[in-house]
Amino acid sequence: MQPVVTLKSERLELVPSSPSISRAAPEDRIALGEMLNCAISDRWPAELIARELEPVADQVEDDPDQGVWTIWYAVDREEHVLVGNVRFASPPSAGEVEVIYAMADDMYGRGYATEAVASVCGWALGQSGVNCVYAMVNPENAGAIRVLEKAGFAKSTTQTPGEQRYELSA
Repeated sequence: MQPVVTLKSERLELVPSSPSISRAAPEDRIALGEMLNCAISDRWPAELIARELEPVADQVEDDPDQGVWTIWYAVDREEHVLVGNVRFASPPSAGEVEVIYAMADDMYGRGYATEAVASVCGWALGQSGVNCVYAMVNPENAGAIRVLEKAGFAKSTTQTPGEQRYELSA
């Protein structure tokens, strides 16, 4: 098993999922807060990611080393509150990994998403065999696009119906 990796940015501590964190996340805010040493907003998990937490718990329980390729919890180090998360859709494949992020509703507009995405994606690009981190975004979601651009992502020529690809390369 790999040693526990945590990342620190200017304001955030980013903690990857573990079996115990993954089990607590969807059901037990108190236990999750104790494990992350922070308060958990009543507005977290965001509706968007709540349904994703249980399968992550199973995945990380089966292989704890995969926690770094699932959900990273973003905790404000000064306020000691969970502000959101950054997650990978799956472990890297063919040198690429897809990133997805969500912030608690009451944390929007504070730069947390940009800071968390930049930190976790920078870490990912430093891992062996990872050349590109990408995100698929609704082209009408100006806020999500701005987060990615501020984190260093560039618009790709690749798109699918309703989604535009943004990339960050090593």
